[in-house]
Amino acid sequence: MNQVAAAIPAAAGTPAARLLREQVRTGRVLAVFSSALVVTVPSPTGERQLSLLTRTAAGVPNGVRLPAGFDGARLRMFSPGEPADIGHGRIELGTLRIRLVREWTTRVRSGAVSPVALSSLAAAIRGQQPGVDSGLVAALGAALDDDDAAALADAVFGLVGVGSGLTPGGDDVLAGVTVGLLVAGRGDLIGQVAAAVPWAHTNAVSAELLRLALCGHASTEILAVLRRLMGAWPTPIPTAATATAISRLLAVGHTSGADLATGLLLGLAQRPRSDDGA
Repeated sequence: MNQVAAAIPAAAGTPAARLLREQVRTGRVLAVFSSALVVTVPSPTGERQLSLLTRTAAGVPNGVRLPAGFDGARLRMFSPGEPADIGHGRIELGTLRIRLVREWTTRVRSGAVSPVALSSLAAAIRGQQPGVDSGLVAALGAALDDDDAAALADAVFGLVGVGSGLTPGGDDVLAGVTVGLLVAGRGDLIGQVAAAVPWAHTNAVSAELLRLALCGHASTEILAVLRRLMGAWPTPIPTAATATAISRLLAVGHTSGADLATGLLLGLAQRPRSDDGA
């Protein structure tokens, strides 16, 4: 007689938890990596994704974090295309049973960041290996600084799907920019970025993370940096704690962390728009 496997308790980011609490739907394994597995799930708003995360995986906003003792080799036993039932607070994938027990917030909030804090982030980024051509990033920064809608659309179009990594460097820069703009209170520019994204130019995993950033969600690594940078206002930053948070962000992926941080800095540097539009 076959025994039913005990459900493994897990925590999920806001978008993943919301999807998990809906009615049961059958999705499929989209991709399997060394420390994570991505499942795509049909929903009324289109295909959505959940990322099953082991202890060492980055805390993406659509992540479902498995316990520290979970053996990542269990995820690598699955193959793309295998079915998975998602809903009512549970995931059933083959013999793997997972239940939602906790949710962490992935929402980005607006607020002030001190110039000293921005300088700390800029200094940490210097010398990092980027995953996308610096000229494309410079064009994005210039378009933002000049508040040039046409140039911004061109810069976004030129970055999506471009660069190295599972999530191309250009996508990571744009995700970081979007988060920074949200903190800076520049929703007008976020709308322009969203309108210019050629979604078909990038892969499904990266597109979902960029979509979530445009909807105001960020990874645990970015949120940790923001807590330090925003908590620094108006007094000098707590250097050691801030440096640790930034280092953890920069350690994400091969170049993803550096590209996310680069975009974040560009977005944070934008000044809030005055009420009269001046």
